[in-house]
Amino acid sequence: MFHSLKAYWRVHIRRSVRPQSDGSFQVGLRSIYILPSREGLVMALLLLLMLIGSVNYGSNLGYLATFFLGGIWIISLFHTWRNLFQLKILSVRGGPVFAGNMVRFELLIQNPDSNPHPAVSLGLKLGAQQAATIDAASDYTYAIDLPAPKRGRLKLPELTLSSLYPLGLFYAWCYLSLDAGCIVYPKPAGQGEPSALHLLKREGRGPQGQGVDDFIGHRRYQPGDPPARIDWKVHARDKGMQSKRFAGSQGGGDYLFDWDRLEAMDIEARLSLLTRYLLWCEKRQLNYGLCLPGFYSPIGRGEQQLQRCLTALADFPG
Repeated sequence: MFHSLKAYWRVHIRRSVRPQSDGSFQVGLRSIYILPSREGLVMALLLLLMLIGSVNYGSNLGYLATFFLGGIWIISLFHTWRNLFQLKILSVRGGPVFAGNMVRFELLIQNPDSNPHPAVSLGLKLGAQQAATIDAASDYTYAIDLPAPKRGRLKLPELTLSSLYPLGLFYAWCYLSLDAGCIVYPKPAGQGEPSALHLLKREGRGPQGQGVDDFIGHRRYQPGDPPARIDWKVHARDKGMQSKRFAGSQGGGDYLFDWDRLEAMDIEARLSLLTRYLLWCEKRQLNYGLCLPGFYSPIGRGEQQLQRCLTALADFPG
């Protein structure tokens, strides 16, 4: 019940910065919370004592000092609230990284106002805050560093935009629930190089045959295998779904990394080793492909090929 009430509070009652039609986020009138700080509460208590003393002794000078300082206290409330109003979060960028590293999210915040917004802090609710002055009609980029302990999708947690400006008597803040994140690739294995088991062709002849269309056997069908590689004749003889395997590719030193060839290892160990293999081939500018249950990447190389394969490893279930 507590969790359901907490979820209801977060969704229906608590105010947070809402997305605009253009995809950006802007701090609006109803997005800002504000409360007296510890110094503000001390000053409020002193003002109350001064007012009581002025009434008790009928001191006009006491009244003047009390109401003058009270006016400053109230005006600082407005300026603290206004220091966050209308700030706009334009974009969020982060990752990708390998598991075990730190990921940096960069948030671009714009000040559309003609006045600067000093001492605006951004950070995690219970973490360190980064304070900066956002000049008039300009942008500022905040950097938030987060640990990425495991592979998969890392969502940017809820952030707090806050300010104590100008006198530190009030603390104003708003919640930023941004729909942003990054992908975390598996951590590469510490050692290991692809063996001849994965090699398709090297120097014109590979250990598994030669030529682009050399048939080398069957393997069990995996969801995502290209239909053209399914042996429909075998399927017609009620022997199950089998995919054809071929050797050879576009040049020497081509590898195909197959999930089924690492059966003696657990899931995370396989993913870690496959990650190392991909990086090993890319560093040496060798062509490579990747075959996972439900995913197949043809032989190729380059940044797009590497990202496609690493993303498949990061999203692998388990």
